[in-house]
Amino acid sequence: MAKTNFVLMIMFCFITVAVFGFLAIGNGGCIAAIASGGVCPSHGDPFNVLNFHSQLFKSFSNSIFELLVISLVIIFLLPQIILLSNLVYRHFLNFYFNFRRQFLASFIFQLIKKIKGWLNLVYYSAAALV
Repeated sequence: MAKTNFVLMIMFCFITVAVFGFLAIGNGGCIAAIASGGVCPSHGDPFNVLNFHSQLFKSFSNSIFELLVISLVIIFLLPQIILLSNLVYRHFLNFYFNFRRQFLASFIFQLIKKIKGWLNLVYYSAAALV
């Protein structure tokens, strides 16, 4: 299954490059000249033509390589960042709810204790009056 997906992806890439090349040829000449915005050198000097096209290929491959590296960094680091943020968030929630539960439990316990003391005071002082 993985081999089939890889083959289909490679075929899609080749077909895309072929269609792009075919469409670019119809726009008037050299694809390298169109991409660089320059003028394709005369075909009389093969070294000049080779230098022009290799410089364009070099700049194109550098930009593609940088994009590939950035994409790979995002693809591999994004899940790590998501997992780390999820872990931090879970620990924060756990701390928050435990703190809240302990604080409320101690606060309510102290409040009930004070209310019981006040009610005992009212009960015994009323009993002393009778």
